[in-house]
Parts: sequence; C-alpha cells; structure tokens
Amino acid sequence: SSLPKSGFGDLVFADLKQRLEEDLGTASSRKDLEHLIHSLSALMKEETYTEQERYEFKKIRQRAYDKRRNPKSLSNVPNLNPEHLETPQYVPNVPKPNPKHLKDPNPTAKGIRPIGLFPIMGLVAACIFVGCLLLEQTIPLYSSAKFPDPALASVGAIVVMIGFSAFHALSPSWLSMFLCVYVCVYEIGFVAFGTWKNEVVIARNEVEADATVLWLQEKVSKARGDYEEERARFENPESKVFKNGWFKSKIVNPTWQGYQEAQEKLARTIDHLEVERDLLDPVLMLKVAYRLALVFLAMLLVHLSVGLIRNKEGSRGTFVDGAPGFRLASYQ
Repeated sequence: SSLPKSGFGDLVFADLKQRLEEDLGTASSRKDLEHLIHSLSALMKEETYTEQERYEFKKIRQRAYDKRRNPKSLSNVPNLNPEHLETPQYVPNVPKPNPKHLKDPNPTAKGIRPIGLFPIMGLVAACIFVGCLLLEQTIPLYSSAKFPDPALASVGAIVVMIGFSAFHALSPSWLSMFLCVYVCVYEIGFVAFGTWKNEVVIARNEVEADATVLWLQEKVSKARGDYEEERARFENPESKVFKNGWFKSKIVNPTWQGYQEAQEKLARTIDHLEVERDLLDPVLMLKVAYRLALVFLAMLLVHLSVGLIRNKEGSRGTFVDGAPGFRLASYQ
C-alpha cells in the first residue's frame, strides 16, 4: 500500500479524498484493505467533518469492502514497495486536546466523576421546591374562585403544566408547542383574575376583622335583641301591653329605629374601610408577576430535567474537572 507511516497530516478534504481513492486503487493485499477500512472508520467518527464528507468516506469504505470480498481484484494491482506493504495501520490527523484540560480517559481515574445523577437530582429537587411554592400560592386563588376542592384543583393544574412541558421536551412539535402556549395563556389569565379575586377576599376579611366593625356588629346584635324582645311583649296575648298603641309608638318603634340606625352605621363604616383599600395598587401587580414567574420557572425546570434525562450524553457522559464550566463527554 502507498499509505504513509505518518497518516494524512493536515490535508484538506478534497486532497484527502483523492488520497484515499488512490490508496484504494493501489491496495494490493487484504492487509492493505484492512488498514484502509480501519482508517476510514476512524475518519467517519471525527466531528471536524460534515455529514456530506463523512458520507463520502462511507462510500469509499464500501468500495474497499467490495474489493476485499473479491480476491481476484487484488491480483490486477501491481506489487508495491515492501516497506509500504508492511506499514502498520495509520492514525488520522485528530486535533489534540488542550494540555491544560487533558485528563485520563478512564472514567474511574482521579479527576473524572460520572455525571447524570447529580445534575438530574439537582434539577428534580429544584422542580419539587418550585412546585411546592407554586402550590402554596395557587391554593388561595382556586379557593377564591369557588372550586370545590382548591388543593386538588391546584395539584391538577400543576400536573397539567408539568405534563405538557415534559411532552414538549420529549417530542418537540407544533402540537406540544400549542399545548405549552395553551397552559401559559391559561395560567396568565387565571393568575391575574385569581389574584385580584383573592385580594378582594383578603380585603373583605380585613374589614370584618377591624376593631370598629366588630364593635358596631356587637351594637347591631344588641339592638336587634332589644327590638325582638319588645316586639315579643307587644305581640304576646298574655302581656299587659298586648297590642297597646302607646307601647308600640313609645317603645317598639324607637327600638326598631335604633336597630336600623346601628345597621346603617355598620354598613357606612364597612364601605369607608373598603374604599380606603386600593385593590389596584402596585403590590397586586407584583403578586401577579411573582406567581407567573413561578409558573414559567417550573415549566423551564421540567423541560430542562426531561431534556437532560433524554439526552444520552447528559445522562451517561463525564464531567472533566478543571475545565471552565462543564463539558459532556461521549456516551459510555
């Protein structure tokens, strides 16, 4: 064979292809063809060549296979220099790694640790943590929206969000993209409306817990009790004031008027306190932004987690210590 001992050197693809075809044409023994096939297989694994260039290597290798299966084709090739015939298999010109980051290729050697477990565990833990935060934030919204079981409804919404995000990570398509957009639009609308509705409920509860309102409620309750007591005396046939006009005008009616005035004062106080609470203040907008950020973060973490599990290089490759950032090595 005319294969040089030093490999191909820094030949460009066109020259390299021509050189390989010449080596195929001048191969005079089965050993020469074995060397050529081995070298072509190594070239096809290099990432420096494009898919088209690797395809050209594959076609030349197939021709070498065909020639090896036909021993008669070797008899027509003239014998070459014995030094070339005894040439051992050559190694293609592969770019050398940076010596600063060069490590022992043995996965069990010092300085290399298996990946897949720790990154995935970290992302899964982050998903669970963000999911718990999101669950804690959405239960009050579903409660304000009058869902029969707010906790179960919140869990269902999170499951739908996780399912659609994982589906898009596993099978990117227009359908999965549509489902993700659908979830985002739903969450934006529900979080905005639910937060506003929840703030109304919170404001109402704060008003009902106000000290002045509680005092007025007690006053209304007492006034109602007095009125019902006097009215019962007026309508009791055994009472001395049964159907007594004077008792009605001097006792029953004033008692009713006092009860009515207490109710009106309570209503005015509640309206005044509710007006003082601006439900469209910036805090409401910040709550909406925070809850939507949790939604999008949860979807992103789910997408990254499923993508890393799906990626064979990410699940069974290696980290190289000392290199800037991290690098995913080849599938083991």
